[in-house]
Amino acid sequence: MSGTVSDHILAAALLDAWQATVPSASPSVLALGARIELLERLPAVTAVQPFKPFVDPMTATGHDVLADLAGLAPDQHFQRVMVWPSPVRAAARAELAAAAQRCTDGGMLICAQHNERGARSLQSDVEALFGRVEVLSKHRCRALVVSQPHARCNAALAQEWLLAGAPQWCAPLSLWTQAGVFAARRIDAGSALLMQALPTDLSGSLADLGAGAGVLSAHVAKHCPALSRMDLYEADARALGLAKRNLGALAVPYEVHWHDVTRGLPRHYDVVISNPPFHAGGAQSHELGQQFLRTAISAIAPGGELWLVANRHLPYESLLMQGLGNVLTVLQADGYKVLHARKAHV
Repeated sequence: MSGTVSDHILAAALLDAWQATVPSASPSVLALGARIELLERLPAVTAVQPFKPFVDPMTATGHDVLADLAGLAPDQHFQRVMVWPSPVRAAARAELAAAAQRCTDGGMLICAQHNERGARSLQSDVEALFGRVEVLSKHRCRALVVSQPHARCNAALAQEWLLAGAPQWCAPLSLWTQAGVFAARRIDAGSALLMQALPTDLSGSLADLGAGAGVLSAHVAKHCPALSRMDLYEADARALGLAKRNLGALAVPYEVHWHDVTRGLPRHYDVVISNPPFHAGGAQSHELGQQFLRTAISAIAPGGELWLVANRHLPYESLLMQGLGNVLTVLQADGYKVLHARKAHV
């Protein structure tokens, strides 16, 4: 997932801002939203990243990565805090507020964003939180440098943003949600259509690929009493934290796995369900969804079945025919389709 042209451009903007701050020989550094593109060029960094496809390249090269700030000691502070911001504004605001809390008194905060992806809004938010900032424009990005952010931070606004970015109970949905997580304020139309189509006689073991906050798993646990176990696989650690809250104590035993589904699964299942992602780095990616399907096909036990929902225009049927030998369009509505396929008994 990391390593795109867009990633390298934003990394270059952040690193240019880093160089412009003339850091001391070996400052302590915290990177929120860390990527391998940064860690390859910076001194020892404490890296925080909740998204497993970004984490794996860092750990593969020997870096330790935290899924969230809870892994730090409460009194641990850093001379430099770099923020690779979330594309979701409420989540990015919470990151800025958290960054200010983790800076030493004489520390410095550095963040950046692509001009076409919200750089102006990011600058507006940084100025609202800290006042005057240094702006560096390069690589079609805007980098922002804040000196002494801890002292200059608007404490009331920071607290407001931290609360808005924290897990929250959404009464209309009866679910825990969080800014920055997929479909944070709604049950997306695709998942709703899949839940409408799923039968109540699903049985045996089940895997939910790209489980998010656990919406699909909670539904099948409630409506499919013959299930013996469920495994939720999700790349976003924040979503898994929500899933644990949303599933609570179920009659069906379950486990959650912080995992990049595109790397395959460790076991086979009688049922696989999925609302696979089809965006990578802000752009549509047919390959991402297709890799989810390849993983699903490999993970289905003989005689097992696959249920998935996808945008109607995505060309998944041919891949399912190749891998499973059959595919049925069960339901179509609102630009989505629900597909069902079964693996033959060997």
